[in-house]
Amino acid sequence: MPTSAARSPALLRILAAVAVGVLLILSLFGDWMQAPAAAVSVGQGQQQVADVILTVTAYLVQATLSLLPGLTVATIVYTVYTRRQDMDRKKWATLVAMLLCSAVIWAVHVRLSSTGGSPPSGGSARTQAMVGPVHSGEGVVTKDGRFVTLPDPSKPEGAPVQEGWQQALASALTDAIKGGTEQVVIVFSRQGCPWCDRQLPVMGRAIQNRAKEIAEASGGAAAGAAFVGGGGPGGMNMLLSPLRVFVLDAGEFPHLAQQFRIEAFPTNMFFGQPGATPLMAQGYLND
Repeated sequence: MPTSAARSPALLRILAAVAVGVLLILSLFGDWMQAPAAAVSVGQGQQQVADVILTVTAYLVQATLSLLPGLTVATIVYTVYTRRQDMDRKKWATLVAMLLCSAVIWAVHVRLSSTGGSPPSGGSARTQAMVGPVHSGEGVVTKDGRFVTLPDPSKPEGAPVQEGWQQALASALTDAIKGGTEQVVIVFSRQGCPWCDRQLPVMGRAIQNRAKEIAEASGGAAAGAAFVGGGGPGGMNMLLSPLRVFVLDAGEFPHLAQQFRIEAFPTNMFFGQPGATPLMAQGYLND
């Protein structure tokens, strides 16, 4: 009997420690689940592995939180039934505290689940998650003369960057090349490349100069078309077609860099009519 009495407080202390640990995990649950979306992985494979690990872990945590109230009640009922003759005020207080702690954890879990703190089911939650700094995008010249890159060309400047932006950028690039009404330039760059940083303003000036040439050739009818990547007027060759520039960071698009065998940065690729072999120029290009 003394041995059983000694085990009961030890069991209660272990359960209390577990409850406190789960509560701490729950308090960090919302932000922790956003961790895989806060960093842009180098490769899609690494991102998928990270998503699988965190999703499985999140489901385990959610299952534990869902079962916690029932386990706590069952433990209390068993303890009271088998140790009711050894119960004193201290032990009763411990049981009540465990019950209250479990109720609070369950309530917080339900609240977070109802406000979107639950783990992602499928890919819908991940596609809406914010991502960190992005170095790729379509280069455009704003109305006030600034050269900016839009990770997702379908969204305006300053819009939050969400997962799926790479597919949107690749789709815009493919459509522009297949369309044949615009001259497409791809600038392969990488982080920490000073000549890549110098290349981007050159491309901005090229977009502006092309817009002026189109405006002069058409009497102003196409003025500003290159600023938004609009299609050029019919009958124009590529030298008088709107210029669209896509900046692709090798770390964010490793497969394209490997496909085109990019070995130097920056590397510029110039696309003409659909089906024509693109021209490639390695290194910095001046005006």
